Amino acid sequence: MKSIKASIWILITGALGAIFEGAMAFLMRNMHKVQAGRGINAPGTPEIPPSN
Repeated sequence: MKSIKASIWILITGALGAIFEGAMAFLMRNMHKVQAGRGINAPGTPEIPPSN
């Protein structure tokens, strides 16, 4: 349990930009992907497209 708390603390104490990038990467990794009319072997696109 102690190592998990240390990992979370390191994540929280980083620069704001790094925290934002990490959060966005987590969300994009865990968001469901849809085929959107493409072939079975094509990589899926996120349900909610990322904004720029």
